[in-house]
Amino acid sequence: MIQTNNYSNGHWVAGEDSVPNINPSDTRETIGEFAQASIAQVEEAIPVAQRAQKTWAPAKLSNAITH
Repeated sequence: MIQTNNYSNGHWVAGEDSVPNINPSDTRETIGEFAQASIAQVEEAIPVAQRAQKTWAPAKLSNAITH
């Protein structure tokens, strides 16, 4: 089963909670557990993402895909 964390500010961080990803063809099977950020984690991540966006926004798509 896949278990994920959230990627924020260059680091993988555990979420406050998680939600299951259920196999749509066999709803008895859980494929993975996906981290869910807390409100505080989201509020911390937004300005970081906004700053990062200014850096990569002018980049060509082909460059962004390779990095």
